[in-house]
Amino acid sequence: MAYWHHNISKLESLSKQGLKEFHHNPNNFDNLFHATLACNTFLILSKINLFNETDVKKLVFALSNTELWSQEKIELFGSSLMRLPVRKINGIASLIINRADEIRKSNESQFINTMDMILNAVIALLERKELFMANKLIKRIDMVYVPENFVSIILRKKFYFALIKFCQTKNDFEIQNIFRMLSFLGLHHLLDDYQTDFKDLKQIFWPK
Repeated sequence: MAYWHHNISKLESLSKQGLKEFHHNPNNFDNLFHATLACNTFLILSKINLFNETDVKKLVFALSNTELWSQEKIELFGSSLMRLPVRKINGIASLIINRADEIRKSNESQFINTMDMILNAVIALLERKELFMANKLIKRIDMVYVPENFVSIILRKKFYFALIKFCQTKNDFEIQNIFRMLSFLGLHHLLDDYQTDFKDLKQIFWPK
């Protein structure tokens, strides 16, 4: 993404060209996927949204009807979380979860990326204050078998459970225990990330 900071105009051009090609042939979902990835990156960097409501509906339809979850399509889902309606986030995430075991058996690297994208959906729901839907999704994610050596995924799941419990009760005991454990293990970068998530979430739920 750092590359695009110096090429905003080029990224805008690619986004518009991608949308133009998709609008010209709206049944070509490959064009839609490529346009969406470019538009999502452009939105993040420029705060300018080139996607219209019809494009979003097409994206939801395409993702909801995906059967073969390639790396590109999983990353497309992850990068489009800010665009998708809440219920569609859960529905599409569930479709990917249904394939998670199959993905793990065929490609462990893709499995890790898949779980990261799905867990990103949980935090995206929390950022919208959709506590019920976030809790529903994390419980669904917890049903996925994750080998013990995939520590980063296991830790994220535990942390998100603790975040949801904090939002429900305002009790941060479990969160502080996780922070102390990460500090003890010397995982300072991960600790910083989790502390930032916790701080941001408190500001969303209880703005000062």
